[in-house]
Amino acid sequence: MRNLFQAKLDTTNNIVIRNPLSIDWSSFPYESGFTLHNLTDLNIIKPYTISLEYYGSTDYEDILLLLNNIENIFDCVPEKEIKIPNFQELKTWLSQYQSQAS
Repeated sequence: MRNLFQAKLDTTNNIVIRNPLSIDWSSFPYESGFTLHNLTDLNIIKPYTISLEYYGSTDYEDILLLLNNIENIFDCVPEKEIKIPNFQELKTWLSQYQSQAS
C-alpha cells in the first residue's frame, strides 16, 4: 500500500523505483487522536490482522507499522504498545502524497 503514496525516483524501462524517504512517517499529526493497541502473538505473526481489526481491510498493514517506526515486526514483543490513528485522518494525510506517486 505504501507504494501508492511514495514518489517515483525512476521509471526507466517501465520499471518504477519509488523513494521510501518521500514520506516523513514521523510527521503524522494524530490531531483526531489515536487508539492504543497492544500487540499480540497473532499480530506479530500476521501483522495484517491489526489493519483488519481497526480498518476492516488488510491494506494498511505496512502503513501502521511505518507510523509506529516498526521496520521489522519480528523484532517486536507481545504487549508492545502501538498507535492506531483515526482512519479518516489517515486517509486525508495520505492523500497529500498521491500526486507525488502518480
